[in-house]
Formats: sequence, structure tokens, C-alpha cells
Amino acid sequence: MSQISAQRAPPSSANIEIVAQNPDVMQQSRSSSQRPLYPCSARHDCVIMRGETSTGEVNEVPTCSITSGNSLPSLNNFSQTHLEKSPHLIEPNNFARHVDERMVCASAKAIADGGLIAWDNEIEDRVSDSIRPPKPPKNCKKTKIQDDNNQDWLDSSSFSSMSSLDDLENLVVAQQDAVTVELLKETKKGSVNHRDETGLSHLTQALNQMTMADREKALFDLHGVSGNLPEHDIDQVETWLWEMNHRLSQHARDHPGLAKAIELNEGYVLQERIKFLRSDEYDPVKAAERMAFYFDMKHDYFCGPSSHNKCFNDGIEECSCLVRDLTIHDLTEEDLRYWRTGFYQVCQEKDRAGRIVCIVFLPLCYRLKIPPESMVRVYLVMNTILTQNVEVQKSGNVHIAYAVGLGEDSLNFIGSDHFANSVVKAGRYAPLRGVAKHFCYDHDSLHPMFGKYAKPMATYNAVRFRSHFGTHAEVLYNLMTFGISSTSLPISDSGAVQTEFHNGFIDSLLRQQQQRDEQLKRHILRCKMESERMVSLQCAGIGRFKGEHLSESIGWRVSEDESRTLESTPNGVLSLELVGMEVPRSDAALPILALNATDVILGRGNRNRRNVGNLRLKLLVEKHFTEYNAPSTTRAGKTAIVNKILKQMQDAGSRFVVAVRDDDTISDSFDMKEASYRRWFLAPDEKVRDKISHDFRNMKRTGNSNAQRSEIEKGYSEDWKRIAVDQNRALTQSTQEIGSSRSATPDSSVNKADEAIITPGERDILMGRANKKSNLGHALLRRALNDHYEEYEAANQGKVSAATNLAKTSIVLKVLERTGAGNVRFLIPTPDGYWTLAPREKIHDKITQDFRNLRWAKKNKESGSF
Repeated sequence: MSQISAQRAPPSSANIEIVAQNPDVMQQSRSSSQRPLYPCSARHDCVIMRGETSTGEVNEVPTCSITSGNSLPSLNNFSQTHLEKSPHLIEPNNFARHVDERMVCASAKAIADGGLIAWDNEIEDRVSDSIRPPKPPKNCKKTKIQDDNNQDWLDSSSFSSMSSLDDLENLVVAQQDAVTVELLKETKKGSVNHRDETGLSHLTQALNQMTMADREKALFDLHGVSGNLPEHDIDQVETWLWEMNHRLSQHARDHPGLAKAIELNEGYVLQERIKFLRSDEYDPVKAAERMAFYFDMKHDYFCGPSSHNKCFNDGIEECSCLVRDLTIHDLTEEDLRYWRTGFYQVCQEKDRAGRIVCIVFLPLCYRLKIPPESMVRVYLVMNTILTQNVEVQKSGNVHIAYAVGLGEDSLNFIGSDHFANSVVKAGRYAPLRGVAKHFCYDHDSLHPMFGKYAKPMATYNAVRFRSHFGTHAEVLYNLMTFGISSTSLPISDSGAVQTEFHNGFIDSLLRQQQQRDEQLKRHILRCKMESERMVSLQCAGIGRFKGEHLSESIGWRVSEDESRTLESTPNGVLSLELVGMEVPRSDAALPILALNATDVILGRGNRNRRNVGNLRLKLLVEKHFTEYNAPSTTRAGKTAIVNKILKQMQDAGSRFVVAVRDDDTISDSFDMKEASYRRWFLAPDEKVRDKISHDFRNMKRTGNSNAQRSEIEKGYSEDWKRIAVDQNRALTQSTQEIGSSRSATPDSSVNKADEAIITPGERDILMGRANKKSNLGHALLRRALNDHYEEYEAANQGKVSAATNLAKTSIVLKVLERTGAGNVRFLIPTPDGYWTLAPREKIHDKITQDFRNLRWAKKNKESGSF
């Protein structure tokens, strides 16, 4: 290789241009440079690589190109000024069809391995959708580019590997933030080629225009860090609602569904504005647009001729669903049958941020050939049910598309434009905001699906869209990093979809809707009879029925006329409100979609004791224990205390829930292995009061109250403080001893900034099963345990009481004192890989566990098991 080739850098002013030999380009090139292009004798499409030197002279090297369909890095990385200077460059979409993979090898390696191409002496901070070219074939011929001194710049056959392309990608990608880079890398697999005259896709441009605050918020939403959307000032919200009125009146000209809804019942349209305003984070312009498209979807999927839904909607002319909430009765029998298969479900538990998690199983959709229209109708009905909760409107939901198990044969179904556009459009314009979307798959052929689904998304949704490639277990672990518990997904370890909870939820919806329909019919009949009675009394001339009663009678007749048209309407809530009566919402009759962390679970089980809501209730019971069991407290006083605790829990957002089996029998315990065939319901207030009273009785029986425990802690709280001071002093001393050499020795055992222990000492006790137990600290602990074992066993005999607990705790303190005298520290690992001092509760639990293990070992030794 020549000297310039070895230097890996051309003159700074050199430019390299690539043009295709087509008639237009040839003519332009001849007229501009007056240098002959070298047509191929085989009449193939040829590619010319042109090198322009600092003196302006152009050197061209022809290369025969046999079109192979392989793609080349597009011209997205060319600066705008360079594109303006070189109008003869071909369009990016046609670029790949005229470039041979040998030239791909040459041009790409020139960029990567020597910086030979200087596009206005800088690299634009743009990332193309397909930056990595294919690998060169083994028979790659030599392609040379020479400067004005006839020195070699590039010898493509001398490159034996493509590793430097990674350096090129990192160089360009480094200028992008984490959010944009991750999405752009994933969309490379999807070939999102919707571009404008700049050569960049619209999605890429929209992502580049996002502010840093928006990108940070997107990351927080994805990982479950952010919570509910804060509610703005009511005056400001009122201003945005008025602005939405103006926008909706404009959208009604182009959206027939919205226009029809305004014509039928403008009041219903106005009351729905707040949902869409919350879904678009209080942006009235976007909210009005979402609302217009949503009413069009309701019109098309539930009222149009193609909807095949003639149960409760009388075609286009009388589409009652436009002016009421959608219900389960708006689904066809086929839709309901598909929905019972469990292809679209709501998970039983919320994510880390307290948001509803929904999942769609694409293998079921493909195997059953579920039409996209049925999927959209089910999604819209479920969306309406979820948005009845104001907190869900503010927090949004998390959506998972589970495609693990799908192969290449499914591309014709889930990869069709009709399927992708229908599903994405429904998610984009539904009144519930999707704060995070995940696509899980395990087959290479589904790589393009990410780009296909991301292409029609709005920027807000696209930046919150992530793909996860791997097996079922790997996908679950990936979702856990985004705050989604693996146990909450309705799928077994073998990949089977679980539908017990889902079908129980559908049955409860049907029962509740049937009850509301019956209440509506009874109310209409009662109103009709009352109206006829009042009219007959007025006609009989009874004096006490004056004009006001006559007007009331007329009002009842108007209500009767309105209710007659809604008599067959399945939505009891809206219909009863129109006729002047509110439906008693029986929340206990509807199963709870997902549990909150603050909910109180009634029944026995380890999960109940660890639940945050149950722990909060326990603290309140302990707080009022003395008052509840005081001799002067009457029965009415105890009831008042129970009601006070109940109100405090409910005001804090806690719900008292109970697990119900499929046979409608209440379960007394909860087991995660049996959770698939149980549903959660709100417990009646009477049962909740009994539970709180029962907790008071249990606490009195076991002696585990605040008053009794305070007496126990008086005996050893000072000892705990003294031991903690001794351990902190030992830690400080070791820190000071090592701190002097910390600057010179990078492997310090203590990080003085945050007092995190990097390298534990020989006398430190490392807590945990996987840690070694053969150092001096563990030996001192075992000796202390053996010395006090008989004393501990003697205190452990008899009935459990406060006295026995105090005796055992004092023995634990003796063991801790002996280990502390030998400068022994109890350490626990930190998430960042360091060590820190363990709290006293963990130390106490470890020593008591060691006593139990020692008892078990001695019994086995005596019985000859060892």
C-alpha cells in the first residue's frame, strides 16, 4: 500500500462523491466536469466514485455494478450544504439500486478506516436508518482512488475485517442522546423509509426536535419512575376546555363521527373533553384532534356497515353508541368469543409506578385469525372501562405486545399494513394515554415489525416504544427492568396463556350490565306509572295539583319520551342519568382489575403480611391498641375507633380486597400459585370492620402491641445504641487508617465519600448465603453462639410471651457484644457492589437464625443423621 494509504488520512479539502451512471446523471456530469464517464461494456449500471482535490481537479474511478439488491449507507449523513453544491447526486431511495457491494466495501471502509471523506469538514449529528453495509464478498476486486499526485488513497482488497465500522457507528451515534439512539438503532431493523427532501425520515426529524426535558420524561415513563399526571388549576383547565370547543367545531367539518355525535347529543361530547385533555397532557390542540379521530373510530367500528354490529346500534342513521360510553354489549358475539380466549387482557398487578398493564398475545391472534376489526372493538371497549377511573386517566397505561412463539409464516398476518395501521391507530387516538409500549419477540424474521409499528405512531408514543428479543424467560427479565413484575403477566412458565381471571372479569361485567339494564327498565316503568297517575289526578280537578305539578307532569312525560328511545340501550349509567336518576354503582360487584401497593388483602398468607397496605393497617392498630383495650372504653367507643381507622385507610387511597374463587366462594388465604383462578373484589364494610376488630384481639392475645413492645425495647435500646456507636467508631478508625493512602492506592477498602466499604476485612461478617463464612469474624460469631446456646434454648422453652422475647433478645445482645469486642462488623451488600453496615433488625434476625440452625445441627448429630 502506498504512503498516503498508510497514513489513513487524505488532504483535508478532499471530497468524494458517488454518482450513478444513468442518462440524466451522465449528461449533468459531462457538462460540469467535461471528463468522460466510462460506460461498462456489459451495459450494466455503473457507479463512479469521484475524488475532488484541493485544486478543484476531479478524479473519477469507474466500477462495474451488477445490481444485487444489497443496501448501502444512505446519503442521510451528507450535510445540507454539500447536497446543495452537488445536485447531481441521486436520491437516497434510488441509491441502493445502483451501488455494487464492492463499492459498498470501498466507500464504507474509506469512511471508517481513514476519514477519507470530509463532508464540509464535519460529521452531521444525524443517524441514518441503515448505517451498517453488508460484508464484502471474498472475491472483492481492488478499487483505488488516487489524488492529484497519483498516490493510492484506498485499496479495498487490503481490508480483511469490518470491525472498524463499529467505530464509525459509535462516532456518529455518540452525538445523539440515549433515547433517540436506542429508538433509531431499533428502527434500523424496520426500514422506516418515509422521508422528505432532506433524506431523513419524519420520525427521525421529530425525535431530533425533542427537548432534553421531554426525552428525560420519556425515560422516566418507560421505567416506571414517574407517577400520575398532576392536575392543573381549575381555571386553567376551564380555559383549555373552551379552546377545545373551538377546535372541535373545526374538526367536525372533516370528521363525520364527531359531527354526528354533536348532532345527537352535544352535552355528551362536552363531558368527554376532560378525558382526552388528560390523555394528551393538557394540550388542547392534540386533545381535540385525538377526540375527533376517536369518534370517527366509534362510528366506523360500531355504527358503520362494515362493523357487522347490529345488536344495539341501528346503523349510520341511529348510532346510539356515539353519545354514550361503550359497554360489553356493544361487542358482537364473535368479538366476545374472541375476547374470552384471552388475546387481550389486563394484568392483575400494576407496574412500579402504579399504572395499569395491558397485554395482547399476538400468537393467539395469528392462530385464531382474529380480524383487526374485532381486536380494535375489544380494545376500545376495554379502554372505556379503564377510563371510568380518574386516576387511570391521569397515570395512563402500559401496553405489551407479546409475540414470542411467532415465526416467519405470521408476517402476512401481523405484518400486513391493514393490521399494523388499525392497531396503531386505535392506540394513538383512544382516550387512555399509553405511557410505555413493549414489543416482545423471539424470531429474527420479526425484526422489521418494530419499524412497521413505530412508523405510524406519534412522536410521543414512538419514543416510548421498546422491543425485547429473546426467549420467554429473557423477555420477562427485560420487562422487570421497566418496572413490570413477571408474576403479574397472565402467562405460565411454559408460555401458555392463563384466562381464569380474565373470564371471571368478563362474567362480572356481564352480570353488572344485566343488573343495570333491569334497573333501567324498572325505573322507566315506575316513571311511566307515576306520570299517568299525576295526569289523571290533574284531570280529576284535585285542587292541590296546581301548575307546578302540571309542569312536573310534563317533565315526566319528556323523560318518558327520552327514555323510550333508550329502553333497549345497554348502557344503564348514561340512560338513567338522562331520565333523572343516578345508578347506584356497585363497585363490589365488579372485580378489581389490578391491585395497588396500598391495598389491604383480607385473609391469611405470607403475601398479606408483606403487603404495604397490611403493614400500614398494622401500624394504625398498634397506635390505637392502648386506647382500644382501656377498661374505660365502651363497646361504642371501640366501634368508633374501628371506624376511625377505616376512614384513615380509605382517605389514604387503600382498598380492602378479598380473593374470590370461580365458584363465588370467598378465599381465606392467597397463594401466588393459585392466583390464576381467583379474582379480587372489594370487601364489604362489615367484613372490613370485623377484620380490624380481629386484629385488635390477635394483638392482645400475642402480646405484640406498641405498649408491650415499648417495655421490651426499654431493656435493650440503649445497648443497641452503644453497639452501633462502637461499630461506627471501628468503621471511622479503619477509614482514617486507609484514607491517607487512598489517593495513591486506588483499591481502598473504604469509600470515604459515602462510607461504603469496598473491600471487607478479615473480621467482617458478610451476611447472605452466597458469601464466605470461613474468615475470623464468622469464627468469633460461631464461638459466641456455642457459648450462649444452652442459655438461649432455656429461654426458648415454654409459651411465647413478652418475657421470653425479652430474655432471648438479651442473649442476642450478649452475642453481639462479644463479636463487637473483637471489632467484628456485620455487612450487607449494596446495589452498586459495595458493602455497608447492616441495620439492627437484620443483625438480630441473623443471630436468631444462627441459633435455630445450630439447634437443627445438634439434633441431627445426636440422631446420627450426619
